Amino acid sequence: ENLQFNFGGSCVRMDEKQHQFVDSCDCKDHDGGVVCDWDSLRMETDGFETTTTLNQSWVEDDVIYIYQQLEYENKDLKLNTENHIDYANRGLRGLPGAFISLDASKPWLIYWNINTISLLGGKISDHLKKKISSTLLSYQCKDTGGFGGGANQIANVASTYAAINALAVIEDEDAWENIDREKMTSFLRSIVNENGSVVMHKGGEIDIRAAYCGASVAKLLCLDVDAIFANVPQWLAQCQTYEGGFSSTPELEAHGGYTFCGMGAAILLNATHLIDVDMVLDWTAHRQMRLSGGFQGRTHKLVDGCYSFWVGAIFPMIAMVMGGDSLIDAGALIKYVLGCCQMPRGLRDKPKKMQDYYHTMYCLAGLGALKFSFPSIPLLADVQPTHPVHNISPHQLEKIQTFFKNKNL
Repeated sequence: ENLQFNFGGSCVRMDEKQHQFVDSCDCKDHDGGVVCDWDSLRMETDGFETTTTLNQSWVEDDVIYIYQQLEYENKDLKLNTENHIDYANRGLRGLPGAFISLDASKPWLIYWNINTISLLGGKISDHLKKKISSTLLSYQCKDTGGFGGGANQIANVASTYAAINALAVIEDEDAWENIDREKMTSFLRSIVNENGSVVMHKGGEIDIRAAYCGASVAKLLCLDVDAIFANVPQWLAQCQTYEGGFSSTPELEAHGGYTFCGMGAAILLNATHLIDVDMVLDWTAHRQMRLSGGFQGRTHKLVDGCYSFWVGAIFPMIAMVMGGDSLIDAGALIKYVLGCCQMPRGLRDKPKKMQDYYHTMYCLAGLGALKFSFPSIPLLADVQPTHPVHNISPHQLEKIQTFFKNKNL
């Protein structure tokens, strides 16, 4: 049951059926060891040097150094569970002045940190639950419905999504009773345009993220998703690009976050028949980097730990639609997250970056999405599964939907 990584090369992948690691490229034996041809695993380019190709080459150099150091020092990978829980708890107790730039993102800061604790199985005290619920409910817009990014701010669907997810995570039924579902329905209707496009807030930008966030909120609160978003599926399908992924609006570039939102919204709106799921799978599979094992967000772009969830969670969503197992290389992703993204406290984007609350949660959520698909991987023993569509635990999803299921508006 104890998995062993061969850090002699990043070519090691995991056989999900046997839960063991096997070679995935042609490595050469050297004095009884294994030497990986690193250059064969680097990101392919068209022969044109750009800022991106240079940066990616430097990142790959850093990854190679880390993997070789781990082998040289004969270190086993492990998750610094308690340290990450402490990091998230500190973020909930107070933030330094530099965070004033995120004054309109307070529900997100709460969600990132409380979900980090939840993903690691940490205890959430009743006192903390009450503080979170009272804070978030103070951001609820009494006139228009929805939640703002802070007190006395206009409602936007991204902040609303973060607030509702955070309230789902703390499982506070008293707080749930104070969510104005009738006003929420009105707010969600107000952000859907006649052509099916969805805006982040009334008068705001059109964005596929708004479609996903709104549909997710409606599902959690057991609102009439089909009626609210009746003409959205056709617009959603137009956001799928020739590559197979989704863009923010039609005819733009496919991106990992937008593809997650497109696939998630298609599932929530029962619209997967309108998109080409095979092409989504092809695009998603090509985002996993051969050398590092992590994911990039766009073609020919750099690896980033947050895409462990934004791209990694697309695989189990596709499995929900098409059946079969997730096709993600789980071992390679675990190796990147624990080996390259993990700091003593918190997680980061990539080597030489600093940890932050956003990347901490989404790196761990990527592992949680793996746990959803592969519950028996020993290295994920401390990680709780996360539902790939909603990014809260399956238990939390079931509990909040059960609570609202039989309640009238």
